[in-house]
Amino acid sequence: MKVVTAQISAMEVRETEEGYLRKFIPLCIVEFFFFLAYIMGFFIATEYGHEIFSDSNHTKTNTSDKSHCDRNTSSASFIHEQQVQKEVSNWNVYIFIAQGVPLILASVVFAPLSDRVGRKIFLFIGVSGVCVKQLLMTLAIAFKWNLYLFIPFTIIEGCTGSWVIFLAITFSMMSDISSGQSRSFLIATISFVLGVGFSVGNFLPGYAISAVGYMYSMAISCSICFLSVVGMCFVSETLPPSRRSTARFYCLHNFKEILQFYTKNDNSSDQWKYILGLLAFSFVMLARLGTSFELLFLINAPFCFDPIKISVFETLKSILSEVVILVGIKLFQKCFRDEIIAFIGTISSLANFILFGLAPSEEYLYIGRLPWKSIARYFFFGGGGINDMTIRNIRNDLEGERTHSLSKSKFSRGSYMNDSKLG
Repeated sequence: MKVVTAQISAMEVRETEEGYLRKFIPLCIVEFFFFLAYIMGFFIATEYGHEIFSDSNHTKTNTSDKSHCDRNTSSASFIHEQQVQKEVSNWNVYIFIAQGVPLILASVVFAPLSDRVGRKIFLFIGVSGVCVKQLLMTLAIAFKWNLYLFIPFTIIEGCTGSWVIFLAITFSMMSDISSGQSRSFLIATISFVLGVGFSVGNFLPGYAISAVGYMYSMAISCSICFLSVVGMCFVSETLPPSRRSTARFYCLHNFKEILQFYTKNDNSSDQWKYILGLLAFSFVMLARLGTSFELLFLINAPFCFDPIKISVFETLKSILSEVVILVGIKLFQKCFRDEIIAFIGTISSLANFILFGLAPSEEYLYIGRLPWKSIARYFFFGGGGINDMTIRNIRNDLEGERTHSLSKSKFSRGSYMNDSKLG
């Protein structure tokens, strides 16, 4: 414990590690290309799935840049599209399960294990997994393989940690090279780079699909992801051997500790805060299941968006979110406590889903969806909402007099949910 305290004290004295920019800038570049490729591949795969399910019962094949949508609710085409929506929605659920289940196991292992063997290897594994998945999807589109093969392809991504582990390890690396206000600045910068990557990734798919079709679009996305893999060669390790954990790591024991912390009877008065925080965080992340369904909703009547209009809409949403975060990140924290921020985030997110689901026309989407979605994203992730509040509670307890086993258990969860903000 004395060694850990000495290391924390040293971090407080120096705001940033000497030569930190040589580690930070390459990491930003890799992150930009990785998230650009990830979101681009996600949009292409979802729209391609809808295209295949729609064509499977059509005698006439549709071109990739046109919509099957028919606003006439009594037409055979409209009825067929509703059936297509059901089939592709089920397919998307299978995709999310294929990613989510192995991702849970990977999160329990990779994030805490990075404290023992270093950060860079797990970044490389995560980026490589997404690259392999997109390469296999490119081949599947080219050779017209069965669409359900996308499920095992996605399992590969989930087993390697995907974007979740990439982001958790990235924030851990920020903690390795900085502290105090400098750490907050680096995290804000890396989050902004992430947002830019998402925005560009939203913008490119529609135009790429319309110009060169699904196969070449996915190949472009895979190539961009491969640039991230190559870029990892220029990212330096931020956790030297002298600062790594020497404790033995047991996966099952670590997982058991986490479960016991939340389930066993504890005299601690703040256990309910962790349970409530975990539930809130889980519900927020569960809402991510609606991302692909949002695309299907836009493709269907009455909106009938083609790939380009989807890209424009999603890009505007992403850009506006970044603007709200940049403008409001200090303003709201000065005016509200974290609990109020989290509550506002919940209400704004609820309003976002209601307005989006009830929108009768395209105009209502732009009027209602964009501002509320941006506010919800700010309060949840940009301005210290539920995610930050949960992590701050963990951090504050770690700074107090806690037992070593309890601290170790919380660090394991902290690594999964953003362990960069611990300390």
